Amino acid sequence: MKRFLLFFLVLFSTTMQAQFSDNFSDLDFTQNPLWQGSDAKFVVNNSGQLQLNDNGATTGSNKAYLATQSQAIMLATWECSLSLKVVLTSANYVRFYLVSDTLDLSSSLNGYFVMLGGTTKEVSLYRQNGLTITKLIDGNDNRLPAAAGYSVHFKS
Repeated sequence: MKRFLLFFLVLFSTTMQAQFSDNFSDLDFTQNPLWQGSDAKFVVNNSGQLQLNDNGATTGSNKAYLATQSQAIMLATWECSLSLKVVLTSANYVRFYLVSDTLDLSSSLNGYFVMLGGTTKEVSLYRQNGLTITKLIDGNDNRLPAAAGYSVHFKS
C-alpha cells in the first residue's frame, strides 16, 4: 500500500488579525496562494477540488503533500472536507497539518496535525517535534469506514 500524506487540502483559517482561505475555485494551486510540495502529484479538477493524482497510490512507500504559508494562527479555525476513494490503513492515511515551522512536510518539523486513518480507523490530533510524533487527542476507534468511497468534514 502506498503511503501518502495530504496536507492543507481545503483550508479555511481565520483570525481577528488575518484571514486565509482557499477553496481552489480558480482551478489553480500554483498562485494566489502558492502551494508547494509534491505539486506534480496533485491537480485541481473541473469541480474546483484539489485531488491527489498519483497512479502509483497502491504500491510502494511514497509521500505526497502540499503546503502554503499563512500568518493566520492565533485564534484560528481550520476547516477541511475530504472525499476518500481509498481504504485508509496504517500505511495509507491522511495528515492534515494545522501548523508547521517549515513548508517541507516530508521530513523533520515542529507542528500539529490531524491524522485520518491508521490501524484504528480514527481521527486524532498529534504534535510533531522533529521526527517524534505524540498523540494529543485520541479519536474514537472505527470512526472511519473500512471501505473506500466516503467523505469526511472536520473543523478544528
